[in-house]
Amino acid sequence: MTKIANISPFYPVKKGITVIVGLSLLIGGQSTTMASLAKSSDKSPSTAVKAAAKVATRSSKTSAKTTSRLAGGTTRGARRLAKQSNKAMRIAAKVATKTATKASLEIKKPLIPVSADFKLENGLRVVFSEDHSVPVVAVAILYDVGARNEKKGRSGFAHLFEHMMFEGSENVGKTEHFKYVESAGGSLNGSTHPDFTNYFEKLPSNQAELALWLESDRMRSLKLTAENFQNQLETVKEEKRLNYDNQPYVPASIKFDEMLFDNWVNGHPTIGYFKDLEESSLDDVRAFFKTYYAPNNAVLVVVGDFNSNDMKPLVEKYFATIPRQEAPPKPDVAEGPMTKSKYAKVEDKHANLPAFWIGWRAPGRREPDYYVLGVIEKLLSAGESSRLYQRMVKGEKIALKADAGYDERRGPSGFEAFVVLKPGNTPERAREVLFEELDNLKNKPVAPEELEKAKNQILRTLFANAHTSLQRSLGRAEHLGEYTLFFGDPKLIDKDLEAYMNVSAKDVQRVAKSMFNKDIVCVVDIEPKEGKEEKPDPAKVDAEAGSAPQPDKSTTAPEKVESATPGKTEATTPGSADATKDTPAPDAGKTPPEKKELEESKK
Repeated sequence: MTKIANISPFYPVKKGITVIVGLSLLIGGQSTTMASLAKSSDKSPSTAVKAAAKVATRSSKTSAKTTSRLAGGTTRGARRLAKQSNKAMRIAAKVATKTATKASLEIKKPLIPVSADFKLENGLRVVFSEDHSVPVVAVAILYDVGARNEKKGRSGFAHLFEHMMFEGSENVGKTEHFKYVESAGGSLNGSTHPDFTNYFEKLPSNQAELALWLESDRMRSLKLTAENFQNQLETVKEEKRLNYDNQPYVPASIKFDEMLFDNWVNGHPTIGYFKDLEESSLDDVRAFFKTYYAPNNAVLVVVGDFNSNDMKPLVEKYFATIPRQEAPPKPDVAEGPMTKSKYAKVEDKHANLPAFWIGWRAPGRREPDYYVLGVIEKLLSAGESSRLYQRMVKGEKIALKADAGYDERRGPSGFEAFVVLKPGNTPERAREVLFEELDNLKNKPVAPEELEKAKNQILRTLFANAHTSLQRSLGRAEHLGEYTLFFGDPKLIDKDLEAYMNVSAKDVQRVAKSMFNKDIVCVVDIEPKEGKEEKPDPAKVDAEAGSAPQPDKSTTAPEKVESATPGKTEATTPGSADATKDTPAPDAGKTPPEKKELEESKK
């Protein structure tokens, strides 16, 4: 049972009193107002709303009588009475807020009902969640492979495979995967991350079988040909040039990660390095596929308008005969504590203004203090009312951008900041201001209203973010898949939400004191390079490791580029009808004459 002082419009509660807390603040009535409303809310949402309306009417009548009496008195008396009235209203509002805090508001559990959770004999974990509110089904499949599973000298393979998975299989021609889905009225995509790779389809519910067939066919029989490999290798290299090497501040963000982590598997970029990609072979690709793209290394999630009893036989039909493989080796992601500061300066020919990255290693997902850091991130950087924006952008006007970000992963993670300086300001001064704000978190308890706002921002992310919203079938599928793949339990989201809501002001102070050490910090300064070179080389790095600049340092980070879209390639004829008889294609309808380019999926 979680207690909070206010409710986000997106907060799921059993007894619908969402509007009442806000309404009570507009009422200058007795201090018993909220207690009476809390009692009425135990009956039903409609009863609670009627009670609120009744109190509002009574309060407005009282206010009218007070105004009438004031009008008949002397000016001085009227002012005195008005002052007293305003004071009484403020006291009543405070009492109402405290009463609201004491009112027990239950989180609706489970947030994502699990209709079925089982494992096939080949090791594929399957999770169902029925939701009959709209005739849509989302199918998501997550593989336990990301950049951290790559070997040194073969970076970029996890991301390369995201591209390869759209290059055709035994029954599906090159690029035909998304043609089948789009012609059936659906959408699809995939993305690569440091610790997993995911693919998904969202379709009308009567087309769910199509998604199962498509995903099973490429898991079983992906076309790993020299032509496809070379084609996508060039696509990935072009993507790296376009989205990484030739984007302002991105080469510096890669340098920052390489410095922050001592362990190569944690610090190298998901996109990989040119040299590693060019030296890889088709045999490397085939070995990688056999190791990681196996049913016993994956989780399949189906969410939406379907019947579990009907869906289970379909999953078995398409996936049960795919052979399991040897369990892949677990990556060694261990990191020791940071013992010294690290500093580098990067010249960036694409940047117009100086900037810097700054940060610390942080605990991984669901580790102690994970939830507190999530709240701190919102306090520092969620919207224009956040501390960094108000102080650095709006207040002292020393930055055009000041963001903080928690780069959470399984295992060692990072808490980072990214600041773009306003002309005429120095990074040293900006870091001083940033550390003053971090010191404020350490030394002054966060006000209840600000802490509540940060928690509501977390709720907003969960219930209003378009891609990950728990009010959408695809968002639910992604959450269930991650919790199942990472921790073996799809229902952990309920415990996580409660843990966020239970973060206290003392927790914020404690974690801020332990995390934000001025003397042990990683900093990368970015200097615009005068004169544009024609050759599109990555930004030149002039690094001086081992010491941080003596003036104070800071903390903020924009979104990292960690996911990518399959490259656009020429469409070919769909696969032969006589290919592999054990996975026949359901009726997918006609394919469109041309391919639509996939939009990038941002997590």
